[in-house]
Amino acid sequence: MRQPLAVVTGARRGLGSALAHELAGRGYALAVCATTAPDFPGALCRAVDVANEAAVEQFATEAFSQFGRIDLWINNAGILGPVGLLGSTDSDAWSRCFEVNVLGTVNGSRAFLARRSTGGTLVNIASRAGVDGAPGLAAYSATKAGVIALTKSIAAEEHATALRALVVIPPSIDTDMQHTLLAQDESAFPGVVQSRARRDVGGILSATSAARAILDVVLNADSRGPVLDLTGDSGINADLGRHSQHAVVSEDAAVDPRSLVECPVCAGPLQPGWLVGGTGRWADETSKWNRFAIPILAGKFYQSATRCRRCEVIILGRSARFNRWR
Repeated sequence: MRQPLAVVTGARRGLGSALAHELAGRGYALAVCATTAPDFPGALCRAVDVANEAAVEQFATEAFSQFGRIDLWINNAGILGPVGLLGSTDSDAWSRCFEVNVLGTVNGSRAFLARRSTGGTLVNIASRAGVDGAPGLAAYSATKAGVIALTKSIAAEEHATALRALVVIPPSIDTDMQHTLLAQDESAFPGVVQSRARRDVGGILSATSAARAILDVVLNADSRGPVLDLTGDSGINADLGRHSQHAVVSEDAAVDPRSLVECPVCAGPLQPGWLVGGTGRWADETSKWNRFAIPILAGKFYQSATRCRRCEVIILGRSARFNRWR
C-alpha cells in the first residue's frame, strides 16, 4: 500500500518543521518547502516562495508526479509583517505580509485542489490575532483573518465533495516569531506584556507539542470544521483549552491568591473572581453568571482565583485542579 503524502509549506523551522517530523512519524511521505529548502531525508525538499504562484504550481506538480497523490496539504508558511502602531508601519511591508500570508495560502490551496486525492484534507494555519485583532500587529491580524475567511469559503464551495478544509488557530508556540514579539517594546507592541507573562508561567508550547496537538485534531475524521480553535475558547482540545488562560500556581499552597496585593508576574492590579470548573473560563462579580449560578451551570465546581487586570494571568493555589502547562 502506498504511503499517504503530506505537503507542508514553511517547513524549514518552527511549527512547520515540527509538523513535518510528526507526520513522518505517523507514516506519511513528505513534500516540504520553505524559502530556503528544508532538509528532510527521504522527502521532496524545495526552496519555494509561496507568494509566487508559478513556483507553488511547479512544486505541487513535482510532488504529484513523484508520489502519485497528495492526501494532506498544510499551508503553514507565514511571516509576522510590520510590527508597530498602524501609522508607523510601511506600505511595502503590508503588501509583502499579504502576499505571503494570504496569497501564499491561496496559491497552496489552489494547487492542492487541482491535484488532491479523493477526499483529501486542506489545513491552513491562522492565529488568534485573526479573530480578536492585536494592537501593533494590524497587518498580521488582518492576514490571519483573511486566512480564516478563505478557509470558510473553500469549505462552503467544496461542501458537496469529500474534501475537508480546516483552519487551525493554534495556542502560543515557541518559535522565532514568538521570540521576535517578546523582544518588542511595549510602545510598538502593547501585547508584549501579556506575551511575556505567558512565557514566564509556561503558557507557550514547544513546537513539537503544538504540532502533535494540531495533528491529533486535524487527522481525526470526527473533528468538526472548518475552524479548529485550539486556544481554549472553543474547547476543541481539552488539555490545551484548560491551560489557555495561563494560570500561575502559587509556590505556597497556604497562600490564598485572592489575598495578593499585586500580580507576581507584572506587578499589575488584581481582580478577584472564579475559574469555572471543567472549562477553564473566568468569571467575576461583573459576569452575567455570578458565583451562585456558576456551580449549577458547570455541573462540577468553581475555583476561587485572582486575575491580573494588566497581563491577564490567572493565579490559583496549588490545590487547584487547573495548573500550569506541563
